[in-house]
Amino acid sequence: GLSSPLVGSMIENGILFSGFSYAQHLIKKVTKKSEDEPLSMAQYTLAGGIAGTGAAMLLTPVELVKCKLQVQDVEALYHHANSSAANEVANSTAQNTSRIHYKGPVHVIYNTIKNHGIRGMYRGHMGTLIREVGGGAAWFGVYELACNYMMKSSHIQNKDDLPPWKLAVCGALAGVAYNSTSFPVDMIKSRMQTEDFIVSSSGKKLGQKLGKGFVSTAADIYKSGGIRAFYKGCGITIARSVPSSGIIFVTYELLKRNFGRHEYV
Repeated sequence: GLSSPLVGSMIENGILFSGFSYAQHLIKKVTKKSEDEPLSMAQYTLAGGIAGTGAAMLLTPVELVKCKLQVQDVEALYHHANSSAANEVANSTAQNTSRIHYKGPVHVIYNTIKNHGIRGMYRGHMGTLIREVGGGAAWFGVYELACNYMMKSSHIQNKDDLPPWKLAVCGALAGVAYNSTSFPVDMIKSRMQTEDFIVSSSGKKLGQKLGKGFVSTAADIYKSGGIRAFYKGCGITIARSVPSSGIIFVTYELLKRNFGRHEYV
């Protein structure tokens, strides 16, 4: 299941940053601001949410493939649990499901479309949409807020003058904000994508839809462990996001400084 997360990460970051830049351009156009004039924090947050909307459409199929591949080796996942929401769901699924062997991403796509049509690839889309819109707003909103604080405290007028280490700190804070707000939704989404079309101990057959929606899946998770069940593995995920989000934003800002001056694509 490694190739799908890598592809998903590249797609997500590419769409998010492109969408964020273009959303800023549109907001400035609507509000009649010049391209050099900064947006308000509320407008930056809105731009982040708009960027997340576009990302969700392409990410849902990618993450469905990732989740199905991660739960097929339930024994390995049970003994070597990872920090992601998908793997936390895999561990709980491991206790009441039989193994399903996929040869790879293409096999998952073929099997899903064969049994459930194109709509099957968008199982859990509502969760992905909520996560990306809310998470995108938090990610970019907190990043811009932190950068604004850094500029004021250092008496700097332009974000381009902030040193990389300060950009990294701002990016790290953004990563914490993103995962803190989006992790429960991601848990629900991952449960939907892994439990809907797999063989279960209750006798459901492959291809037999269980009929669980977003709200009913959330209710099941709550019944299994209360509010804490939505945050299982969240701490490690946040810790992992601190360096990765910092690196992502530093890379983005340095590339923008050296290869382009426009705020939109």
